[in-house]
Amino acid sequence: MIIQNFQQLRFIDLEGLRIDEHQLSTLPLPPPLLHLRVIAFTYWNAVKALDPWLLTCPNLMGLRFRRVFLKHEMSTLKVFSEGRITHLAFSSCLYWQITLPGWFTTAFANLRELECSTAIFASAWAYLPLTFDQLTLEVSSKHLGGVMEAITSYLAVATVKSLVLIVEKRNPWFQKNQDKLLQLCKVKSVIFEVDYLPYQYQSPLQHSLRNSWRKVANKVKELANEEASEVVRWESSPTAFDILMC
Repeated sequence: MIIQNFQQLRFIDLEGLRIDEHQLSTLPLPPPLLHLRVIAFTYWNAVKALDPWLLTCPNLMGLRFRRVFLKHEMSTLKVFSEGRITHLAFSSCLYWQITLPGWFTTAFANLRELECSTAIFASAWAYLPLTFDQLTLEVSSKHLGGVMEAITSYLAVATVKSLVLIVEKRNPWFQKNQDKLLQLCKVKSVIFEVDYLPYQYQSPLQHSLRNSWRKVANKVKELANEEASEVVRWESSPTAFDILMC
């Protein structure tokens, strides 16, 4: 019903949907979204069951995975083997160290744009395609050992039109290596761009929600402590049997 009513959608984020993958695979295919270009999966792992439907969306070109388990079978999606996906993004995914090598010969074969964390890039750069229109790296606040060396080694052999860093402006690693990155990209004729994240920023809504949850957690803890003390007092109080035996 949702798909039928929103035929003009170009981007979908399936976030946190609890759907049984086996049950989903037995349902009839929904109609294709003719204008869909990118679909994101956030906290959602029933990707394999959607593969037949993804194939019916003629303009689909990008997949984004955020906080999902990178199962090995996800790398064998037919939508990858048909060369349909040219834009791929990974963010805060689990088990990528184990399953990601299986992606290199399938999912990465036709990529033009890749977005991933610096941790993934530092571990996988030697297996990546040697040509990208855009490579986007999310710079974390830790696990940055070998990242600069990986970028240097990769750009020495690859052809990348644009390198984009998503980073907090006060990130120590970025402050230390910013000039090196600028010079490296200049020598290799790579367009270097930086997408700054606010430093430890919280929107008013995020701040309000965080405080609300903190108040709820404290209240629950307070009630739990009161209940525990009541149980102790009740267990230590004399029972009717004790009174009758006196």
